[in-house]
Order: sequence, then C-alpha cells, then structure tokens
Amino acid sequence: MNTNLFEKWSSSNLSSRNNLKSLFWLRNIAIIGQSGMIVLVIFLFKIPLPVVPMFVIILIEVIMNIGTALRLTKDWPITELEIFTHLFIDSLFLASLLYFSGGSSNPFIYLLLIPTALATISISPLKVLLLALIQIIFYSLLMKYRFPLIIPEVSQLDNFHIHLMGMWINFILSTLLIASFGLAMSRHINVREKRLQNLREKQLREEQILSLGIISAGAAHELSTPLSTMSLIAEDLLSQCQSQPESEDLKLLNEQITRCKHIIHDLGEISAQFALEQMPRRPLGQILEQIIDRWQITRPEINITLQWPKHCSTNEVSLNISFDQALTNLLNNAADASVENGSHQIDISSTCENNHLVIDIRDYGKGISAELKETLGRTLIQSEKSGGLGWGWLLTNASIERLGGQVQLLTAPECGTIVRISINVKP
Repeated sequence: MNTNLFEKWSSSNLSSRNNLKSLFWLRNIAIIGQSGMIVLVIFLFKIPLPVVPMFVIILIEVIMNIGTALRLTKDWPITELEIFTHLFIDSLFLASLLYFSGGSSNPFIYLLLIPTALATISISPLKVLLLALIQIIFYSLLMKYRFPLIIPEVSQLDNFHIHLMGMWINFILSTLLIASFGLAMSRHINVREKRLQNLREKQLREEQILSLGIISAGAAHELSTPLSTMSLIAEDLLSQCQSQPESEDLKLLNEQITRCKHIIHDLGEISAQFALEQMPRRPLGQILEQIIDRWQITRPEINITLQWPKHCSTNEVSLNISFDQALTNLLNNAADASVENGSHQIDISSTCENNHLVIDIRDYGKGISAELKETLGRTLIQSEKSGGLGWGWLLTNASIERLGGQVQLLTAPECGTIVRISINVKP
C-alpha cells in the first residue's frame, strides 16, 4: 500500500484538491484490484460470476476517474460536498459489485468501511454520519438482495472453503490498509508536532525581539536629551579650544555625537515608515548599492568585491525596510570574521530570477562550527565578539523570515563562510 496517499489525504493543511487527487489514485488501485479479483475467481475458483454487469460497473468507474482527472486540471474550487459525492459514488460502485458476487456473504463486504474511514478525516462530522448511515443501508440491503451464485461441481472448493479463502484475502488487505493508514497518521502527527515546536520557537524569538524593540525605543527616547547636551558642550569647547590636536579630537567627538543623533532620528523615520508600510519600488541594484555604500562609510578598511548581473540591477522591486538592517548586520558579521582571520576582504554576489532574489556574502574568516550553524539565528546565544550581545543573528534571521525568505550558512572553499539570503521580492 502507498502510505503517501493516506498521508496526503489526512493532512489537514492540504487543500481539497489534494484530497481529490488522492481519491483519484485510490480509485485506480481499486479498479485494478476489482478487475484482478474477478478474473481470479472465474479462472482459479471456477465460479461463474456475471461478468458483463460487473465489468460494466468497473467501466463506469474508469469513465468517472477519467472525468476526475480532467476535473483536477481545472481551477474551479473543490468543495467538501464534492468530496462527499465521490465517496458516496465509490461506495455505490462497491455495493453494486458485492450484489453480483454474493451480497453480504461476500467476505469483502467490510471494504465498505474504507470510504467511511477516509470521510472521518476529510469532511465534516455531519456528512461522515450521513455516509456511515448510507453504508449501513447498503449492508442491510445486501443481506436481503443479492445475485445468487451457483457453485458448480467442477469447482475445487465448496462454499465454506471459498468463504474462508475470501476472509483470508480480506484480512491481508485490511491489515495492509490499517498498517498503511496508521503509519501515515503517525508520520502526520510527528510533522504537526514539529510544526508546533517551530511555531513555539518562532513565537519565543518574536517575544525576545519585541522586548528588545521596547528597550531600544526607550533608550532612543532617553538618549536624545543627553546627546543634545553633549553636542552643545562639544561645540562650546571647540569654539574655545586653541590647541590643534585637541581641536581635531573635539571635531571627531562632535561628528560622532551628530552621527548618533542622526541614527536616532532615522530610527524614528523607519518606525513611521514601518507603521505606514511604505515600501517604494526601486531598482534592485540601487537598493543594494545604497545599503553597501552606507555601511562602508563605517567600515572603510574592508575591501568589497561586488558581482551581480546587469538585469538584476535594473529590476525594480519593493523590499521591506527591515531588509536594510538585516543586510547591514550580515555585512558587519562578515567583516568581523575576515578581520579576525587577518583578512580585510569580503565578496558579495547577487542573482534575481523570476522575482526570487539570492544574495551571497562570503567572508574569509575561520568558518563556523557545525554545532553553531544549527542554533545560530534560532535562539539567543552568547556572541563570540567582544562586547557582543548575540542579538544580531537573531534579528537578521527573524527579519528575513518575516519577508518570506531564509538565511543559510554554507562552507566556503578553502576558508570562510558564505551567508546566503533567499527571498521573494515584490515586483
């Protein structure tokens, strides 16, 4: 038995279209099994079954399945009522075949339970009860109405032995079905629990990020006044300073204070843009160059090799503003890794096909251990950098995931690490 069919059927997250597709393949299996069983009974057991009406029923099944295949090529919505109708018709086909092959005395009568089992995990409880009632009616009618079978004397087995043989085959089929169904359900439960665990971890990361955002907002608000005071004092000292070295130091101090004030001001503008979801469309190359140029002002000692196709630069896309900070964090990490290993080089390449953006940032550091790759960006860990708080990777990974993308850590040739950002951009 194909457990994937049952697994696809039982997944509550899959659409009715996949349920109907699974039913299509299960019906193919049923058609082959029914045809083979009729031939087996006629030629091996020498029982004269009414071949014409039984194969007419199977032919109708084939025609219906062809119609189902054509139906799956259409984009029309598949409703729960449509699934119920398919299960009812399949039950009717099976009941009709049982009528011509012994009725309720046929050991395969219990195969009527399969549509009901499938219904319990695909349609509403009311429709399940209705289908179960229909199956009971079919069974009850088959106890009274059935096509009489005549066992000729040339038959190798009498009625009792034939029934035992049918029960044995039915037991094998039932065992395979139950095992397949149970394995599929077990796998589905494990997948669902893994998804729940991932959701819990994601919620924990978002709570950590939210707490960091609240702390950052408060810190930015409280820093405005001290920075303004420091700026006034620095300007006053600069105007009174007569020494050239001290004057240069005060100019640098004033520049750094001004930069801090600009950063806080930009944070306020970014927050406003984020609240309004302002994401203008711009050429992709322009977006990347602006981020890299702005970052390189703070890291002038780093040599950057840029490489991306011309069409990638001209594509106009809309990127969430959190992408800027995520890319800046990754550039800082790559630069720190290269410098730690005695290099001042990082490579950046990009491709963009069918609105799918891939950015590779390669450093020339010592690399990242396999254990760290598993947890980096998933949980808050102690940073290896001096004074680092370990938030950078967590924020970066969360920002890219919120944009529907992912961050991968790959081992670079010879030395270093390649950080790959994969994200779908809005055209």
